[in-house]
Amino acid sequence: MSSYVFQPPGRIYCGADTVEIVADCCRELKGKRIFVITGRHVSKIPYFVEIMETLASKQIVCRTYISPQAEPTVEGVDALAEAVREEACDIVMAIGGGSIIDQAKAAAMLATNEGGIREYLFGGSKSVENPPVPVIAIPTTAGSGSEVTAAAVIEDEARQVKLSVTNRLLIPQMVIVDTKLHREMPFSVTVSTGMDALTHAIEAYTSKRANPFSDMYAKEAITLIAHNLPVAAQNPDQLEARRNMEIASMMAAAAFANGGLGAVHGISQAVGGLLPIPHGLANALLLPHVMEMNIPGCPERYAEIGKLLGSTRHGAEAAEDAVTIVKQWLKDYEMEKGLGQLGLTEEMVPRIVRETMAYRLLDCNPVPLTEDKVKYILDKAW
Repeated sequence: MSSYVFQPPGRIYCGADTVEIVADCCRELKGKRIFVITGRHVSKIPYFVEIMETLASKQIVCRTYISPQAEPTVEGVDALAEAVREEACDIVMAIGGGSIIDQAKAAAMLATNEGGIREYLFGGSKSVENPPVPVIAIPTTAGSGSEVTAAAVIEDEARQVKLSVTNRLLIPQMVIVDTKLHREMPFSVTVSTGMDALTHAIEAYTSKRANPFSDMYAKEAITLIAHNLPVAAQNPDQLEARRNMEIASMMAAAAFANGGLGAVHGISQAVGGLLPIPHGLANALLLPHVMEMNIPGCPERYAEIGKLLGSTRHGAEAAEDAVTIVKQWLKDYEMEKGLGQLGLTEEMVPRIVRETMAYRLLDCNPVPLTEDKVKYILDKAW
C-alpha cells in the first residue's frame, strides 16, 4: 500500500453571522489592526460596508485596500506586503474571490519574510521561513478554493508567466462562508468559478497521487456541483445552492491540495500568463478535451465521474457521458468561445507547450503528456 500525507484545511465557519464571527476570530488571534484586501465590485456591496462599519463599532481598526488588479502580480504583492508592515497590521483579511485571497496570502507571508515575492515563486531562490501574518479568508466566489489551500498563484508580468508560491504556512487560519456575499455574483462568474471547482475535483480524483481522503472530498465535490451549479446559475438568490457550491469548492480544493492536479491546469496556467482570461474559463474550455485524452489512463474513475454527473449508464459509456455532460454544460453556460476567439495565436503555441511541459504537477496526470498532445488539446479548444 502506498504512503501519503493528508493536510486538512484550516478552521471553517459556515452559516454564521459574518460580523460576529470576524470579531471573535480577531479576538482569538489577538489582532487589533486588520489589513482588509478586497476588490472594487465587492467593496460596493452594501453587506461589505455593513461588515466594515460593525467592526469599527467594536473598536477593531481596519485598513482597507481595494485591489485594482484582476490577478495578483509580483509588483502588487510586493507593495501590499510593504503596506501591511507599515500599517503594523497583525491580521490580513481577504474578502473576495480567489485572486483577492491569493494576494492576501502572498502579502501576509511576505510581510514576515525577507525579499520580494518573485524569489518565492516556483523555481525561486527563497523558501518560506517565518509564519505569515494570520489570514482570515471570506470568499465571495465558489471556485478557486484558495481559502483552504497552501498556494498562491502570482502573475509575473515582466516574464509573462503565472507561478505559485506554495507552503503549508500559507493556509488561512480561518475561513468564513457567508452566502449573503455571494448574492451579487454575476452569472458569468458563477459558472466560470463553478467549472473551476469541477476541474479541481475531476483532476484530483483522476490524479496518480489520489488517496482515500482526496477521493472522498473530490467525489462529494462533484456530486454537489452536479446538483447545485445549475440551480445557482439560473437562480442567483437560491442561497442553499450557493452555499453548497462554496462547500464543493473547498472540498475540491482540499482534494487537489492533497491529490494533485494535471494537464488542464498545466495548460491553463501557461495560457493565463499570455491571455487575460479568467482562470476558471480557461479550465472549462480545456476540461472536456483533456478528459477525453485521459479516459484510457483510469477508465473506471471516469465512469464513476459520469455517474456522479448524472449518467445512468455503466463502464465505458458512463465515462463517455462524463465528457458529453461537461460539453453540454459549456453550451448551457454560454462558454462556447474558443481560445482563438479569446486571443490565442499560433505564435503563442510553442511557448504554451514549453511551459506546460515544465508544470510541476504534470506527473499527476493519468496519462503521460507529450508536446504533441498539448498541441492537440489546444487545437481542440481553439
